[in-house]
Amino acid sequence: LATELPFELIGYIEYDRGTEDAKQITEEKLPPYRAFLDARAYHRHWPALNLFVVRILFICPDEKRVRYLANAIRGKPSAEAVRFAIISDLTPDRLLTEPIWSDSDGNTAAILKNWNRPNGPSR
Repeated sequence: LATELPFELIGYIEYDRGTEDAKQITEEKLPPYRAFLDARAYHRHWPALNLFVVRILFICPDEKRVRYLANAIRGKPSAEAVRFAIISDLTPDRLLTEPIWSDSDGNTAAILKNWNRPNGPSR
């Protein structure tokens, strides 16, 4: 989840409103992402990047929805690229530097590691 410099993060955001069930997510939403990742199609959007991590960032309304989606995608294609956060946790002071992002196994991390506020990354 978290990246160390010199890696760049490519993030594709899914704003989840809780309107799709697990089958729609796993059978309709994730397969195109898998094809997109396998084809390395993100290079069309970010041609100058060489070292990067690609994430599909699901922004969810609450913890219950995060657990529901995490359980649904665990072990499915693209699951390794998906991260979840709760909309109320996405504040400017936490968005990148706090461990509010979780994977389908429930592991949490910040997007940026070793960030020593207020002066930037620790060295």
